[in-house]
Amino acid sequence: EKALQASEENFRLIFENSGDAILISSADGRIVATNPAARAMFGHSDEEFCKLGRNGVLDESDARVPAALSERRQTGRFYGELRCQRRDGERFDAEIHSTRFIDSSGNRHTITLLRDVTERKRTEQALRTSENRFRIISSICSDLLYFCERADDGLFRVSWIAGDATPLFGDDTETVVARGCWRSFVIEEDLPLFARTVTESQP
Repeated sequence: EKALQASEENFRLIFENSGDAILISSADGRIVATNPAARAMFGHSDEEFCKLGRNGVLDESDARVPAALSERRQTGRFYGELRCQRRDGERFDAEIHSTRFIDSSGNRHTITLLRDVTERKRTEQALRTSENRFRIISSICSDLLYFCERADDGLFRVSWIAGDATPLFGDDTETVVARGCWRSFVIEEDLPLFARTVTESQP
């Protein structure tokens, strides 16, 4: 009995403090419990969730919903991305992990974890856009292009390079990268200028 109480307390702590939304629904699809993260994510109260059911969570116009529900019926679980809808009508993509289970009384339930991936997808899109711009520039530029970053030791390292370094430095691109940016290629009399304008510059 003590072990059961400890297990229930652990579940309660996880349920209440999870950063992901957690919904528990009955066999007929009614939402019977939600955690604080779910209420914050969707803007619904517990009572509103219970009245709305799945309609208060998923954007039913998402063409992926029928297949997701079918997969869960057949396999007892679903993992993937679906479009959801907040109380104010805002739609957003969520990573969803839904699993059916039977409780100690023999009742069937479903526990669903949802994670808002809006910011992650924005970041991924921004990265793809940035990479695409680099590729376009690289394809049309005949000169050497590179990007240096200051490492934790204070030295610069080449993190991206396009073009052939040989005509400029007499060494191939791999050698330039290995030598850690281009300080070693600066003539001695220009090293003070290099130090002032490059190595001592702040981001």
